[in-house]
Amino acid sequence: MNVKNNDKFRYWAMSFHESDLVKWLEQYPAHENETAFAKGIPNTPENHEKINKIAKIIPLRRRYRGHSKTFYRRPRDFVHKQFADTIALYEKFTY
Repeated sequence: MNVKNNDKFRYWAMSFHESDLVKWLEQYPAHENETAFAKGIPNTPENHEKINKIAKIIPLRRRYRGHSKTFYRRPRDFVHKQFADTIALYEKFTY
């Protein structure tokens, strides 16, 4: 996450006593040379709630990742939300 948004998010999280949200996000870091700021987040309803809280502060894009299943053959370029294994979060840039 770039410094500006990271500071904004941390300020928000600390002022509203959401330090658990910061700790949660730190569990899923992306590599330094990646565009994503969080990767490998399990696709669970609890995690979706936390991502929605973050999305209210930082504009972000969610990308769903996963493999084909026996009952679901995924398209080549993406995975549908309901069949995803993990979620990656990217900052939404404004041009």
